[in-house]
Amino acid sequence: ARAFMVNAFSIEDYARAERFLGASAGPLVSGQAGRPTWVGAAGRFWYRTGNVGGTSAFWLVDPARKSRAPAFDHARLAAALGRSTNTQVDGDRLPFAVFDLAVDGTSLTATVRGQRWQCDLTAYACTDAGRPTPVPPNAQRSPDGTRSPLMPSQPS
Repeated sequence: ARAFMVNAFSIEDYARAERFLGASAGPLVSGQAGRPTWVGAAGRFWYRTGNVGGTSAFWLVDPARKSRAPAFDHARLAAALGRSTNTQVDGDRLPFAVFDLAVDGTSLTATVRGQRWQCDLTAYACTDAGRPTPVPPNAQRSPDGTRSPLMPSQPS
């Protein structure tokens, strides 16, 4: 008969391994790229990079032109959001992780502290765009943000 050995892990083993998961290790990695988001049918996309210390930057890529540039002026957008929200906003720590960029790149819409803001990227002024539409708990928002199909309930 062949002995079968079971690996036994302690709580300390799990805690040590947990320190290497994304939430703990992510802030230690500089330039970590997020998921690309395509801008309409324009053939361009934007993505967010996370940097050491919790700072981030948004980049706009045009594969046809083989170019990558900041998606917008982070400092000017932070100042515009700060004026509109009456808060201090840092351009390296913008208070959103995703946004809707207009196909022509002249404006974006983002949710900040439960409020949607539309920001003109030419004049760098933001206006109230209302509250975001709530998504039911058993729904998943479509990639373009226009639909929220209901997902089947999981059996209990």
